Amino acid sequence: MGITSTARTRRRKLALGSSLGAAALILTTIATAGTAEAAYNCPSGALCAYTSTYGGGSRGAVYEDNTDLTGFSQFRGAESLWNAGTSCNVRVYSGRNYTGNYWTLARGTGMYSLNDVANNPEWGTALYHHVYSNDWCV
Repeated sequence: MGITSTARTRRRKLALGSSLGAAALILTTIATAGTAEAAYNCPSGALCAYTSTYGGGSRGAVYEDNTDLTGFSQFRGAESLWNAGTSCNVRVYSGRNYTGNYWTLARGTGMYSLNDVANNPEWGTALYHHVYSNDWCV
């Protein structure tokens, strides 16, 4: 018994549907990966601090090592961060002059909620509303 024309058509439609579904999944994954960076709206090469979680609120951006970020209200009141550096990780500290607790952000990553980090005893950070210095290329 051979395969009927209707069975072949169904197989082709099923194969085409599976291929289209896989392509849609890949495109969704790529779009999702870029969504966080786009949502943070951090200029290329900058470390950005935001006064709300997930890149919301007011944004402040710095591009160099800074021993005292307390003059920037967004860093004094930081609730989320994004590293849009072009070549380096950046370390942020809870104290001036690279002192206190710290966290290192890999290039192209962020901390969505510093309050979550501050409350995690494993990390032991105190960065919530206290990003007071930063050091690039650590």
